[in-house]
Amino acid sequence: MVKNALAAYGLPASAVAEVIAHAVAQPASVDVGEIVVRPTAQG
Repeated sequence: MVKNALAAYGLPASAVAEVIAHAVAQPASVDVGEIVVRPTAQG
């Protein structure tokens, strides 16, 4: 059941990596305090 839910609603690791790369690429004057990543489809 968990594998089915992960397949239906899970995020690929590459999507999370893109978000982190975007946060790290911000200029030094930008403080990223929190990152929340959720799938667009939720059960």
